[in-house]
Amino acid sequence: MPRVSPPIDADKLVSMYADGASLAHCAREFRTRSVRIRSELEKLGVPVRTRSEQFRMTPSRVATVDNIEEYAARYLAGEGLNVLSIDANVAPATMAKHLRRHGVRIRPRSADAAHAAVRGKRQSAEHLRRRAAANQASLTHAGPYEWVFADLLAERACEFTQQAVVGKYNVDFALEVPGVAVEIVSGGGNSRVSATRVERIESILDQGWHLVEVMVAAPFEGGPVGGSADYVVALAQVASGQPSGRGHHWMVWGDGKPYAATRRKVD
Repeated sequence: MPRVSPPIDADKLVSMYADGASLAHCAREFRTRSVRIRSELEKLGVPVRTRSEQFRMTPSRVATVDNIEEYAARYLAGEGLNVLSIDANVAPATMAKHLRRHGVRIRPRSADAAHAAVRGKRQSAEHLRRRAAANQASLTHAGPYEWVFADLLAERACEFTQQAVVGKYNVDFALEVPGVAVEIVSGGGNSRVSATRVERIESILDQGWHLVEVMVAAPFEGGPVGGSADYVVALAQVASGQPSGRGHHWMVWGDGKPYAATRRKVD
């Protein structure tokens, strides 16, 4: 049977979008695709913002945490930032920022019981897969550059999944039919992630996925631009016509121009 899309509260959608939420953020709220959100807004006569207009409104979307007193009490009682941020539907860094503004001293990561309980222990593959699935469902680790790229893909009517599970990892975007994974890379990033980068890439490619890394370090402080989305969409079109030609890795700048001679194939 065809999938039945959930209904969308038009008043809530218009209010969210007017307050600065992006197409992708609204799609996440209503558990649908950005393409459908764009269509609903157009039907309602709401002008859809350009990518640059949306990016200028991003701070108003990111900065709100309701009931901070409740979250502060839970944090002081011992709950970790990750749990609180999932409940509040924000990134852990955003939760930490609001707790600090509320006068709460943030514990070192090593002090959180959830981290201490597993630190130094090798986690099972099943545990890692469950964690990846939770990350996909909550989109906790999606950063502002990823929301910008999500809007770029939506503008091109491209179907995708954010924070998609690939084995024990999450990739920033997955175009599942042709098997193209996209990672948005903005500088040095998390040291732990950097240390396992080669293993992560090999695992993704070994599972039959193409991988495109979009580099958005300077001069792309505003995030990726249209050229990188065009590159990914074009690659997906080629890949869909050649299902056996998988296991390749590309790196491009935020405008879609080649980052280096890094195209390679897993033997």
